[in-house]
Amino acid sequence: MNQILKRLLAVWLLCILAAQGVAQSTDNPKLRVLVKPVPPFVIENADGTLSGFSIDLWKMVEKQMGVQSDIAVLPNVTELLRAIEAGKGDVAIAAVTITSDREQRMDFSHPFFRSGLQIMVPNKNIGMVAKALSVIQGVFASQSFRFALLALAILVLGAAHIVWLAERRKNPEFTRSYPMGLWDGVYWTMVTISTVGYGDKTPKSHTGRVIALVLIVFGYVAFAWFTATISSAMTVSRLEGEIRGPEDLASKRVATLIGSTSEAYLQHLPAVQIRAVETIDQAYKALETGQVAAVVYDFPVLSHYANGEGQEKVRLTGPIFQREPYGIVFPEGSKWRERVNQALLQLSEQGDFDRIYLKWFGNAPN
Repeated sequence: MNQILKRLLAVWLLCILAAQGVAQSTDNPKLRVLVKPVPPFVIENADGTLSGFSIDLWKMVEKQMGVQSDIAVLPNVTELLRAIEAGKGDVAIAAVTITSDREQRMDFSHPFFRSGLQIMVPNKNIGMVAKALSVIQGVFASQSFRFALLALAILVLGAAHIVWLAERRKNPEFTRSYPMGLWDGVYWTMVTISTVGYGDKTPKSHTGRVIALVLIVFGYVAFAWFTATISSAMTVSRLEGEIRGPEDLASKRVATLIGSTSEAYLQHLPAVQIRAVETIDQAYKALETGQVAAVVYDFPVLSHYANGEGQEKVRLTGPIFQREPYGIVFPEGSKWRERVNQALLQLSEQGDFDRIYLKWFGNAPN
C-alpha cells in the first residue's frame, strides 16, 4: 500500500513539474526575430554568424527579458516589413526608420538610434580630359547656353541666306548653287561677327555692304553675348559639378534602396534620376563603376562603408539631412512591444546601451 502511495505521489509531482515547464515555455516562447543585412547594424560574417550594433542590442534585450529567439535574415527592408505585417515574425530589428505610414500598419519600440540621410560620391581624382568633358557636359546642360546657341544659329543662318541671295549673281566669291553658296554665307557671317575679318570673302553689291554694316554692329554684340554666356555656364558648371547637398542632385543619377525612406525622399526632389536597388552593396557597386553619380542612404551605414571597405574609393559629402529615428518593429498589437520598451529603458539606465554604442560607433550616443 505504501509503495502504491509513493508511486502516486511521484507521478503527481512529475505532473506538477511538467505543468510548470509548459507554463514557463508558454510565457517565454522562442521569438521569431527578423533582420536584414545592413552594416554596421547587422553584419553577415563569413562563418554564417551575425554581428553588429542591432544584433548586440537584441542579445541584451533578450537577456533582459529572459527569453530566447530564432533569427532569420531577409534580403531587404521591403521583405522585412512585409513579413512583420503578415505575422511571419514577432520582432524585426536592423536599421528600420519609424515613419507615420509604417506606424499605421505595424508597431514600433521607443527609438534606439537617431539617424538621417547623407550623400556618398566617388572619391577619385579625375584627369584633365575627364574634367573638360564634365565642364562641357555642364555647359550644354545650361538653359541659358542652349538659348544663346539657338539665337546665334538663327542670326548666322539668317544673315548667311540674305548675303548669299544679294551676292550670288555678281560676286564670284559666293557660289551660286544653294548648298555651297549657303556655306559661303555662313563662313562670311561667322568671320564678320567674330571680328576675325580674313577678307577672302567680301560683299560687292550695295545691298551686301549694308548687310555687312548692320551685321558688324549687331553681330558683334550678339557674339559678345554668346561668349559671355559660355563663360558664365562654364563657371557655373565648375561650381556645381560637385555634389554638396540634396539641391545638387537635380538631373543626376542617384542610387538608393528600394522601399526605403531615402527613396521616398528622392522622389520629392525635382529631376533626380533614381536607381532603386535591392541591397546597399549594389548601390556601392553602381557608384564605383560610374553607373550613378551618388548614393543617398542612412548616414551611419554610408559612414561605416566609407571608413572601411570603401576607404579611398568613396567619400561622404554635405550635411546630414532628413533626420530619422530607428525602432524595433512588431506586428500591430504585439504583446512584446511593452516588454521590449522596458528592456531598452533598463539597458539605458544601466549604461549597457552606451557601451554597445561606443563599441560600434566610437563615441557616446548624443
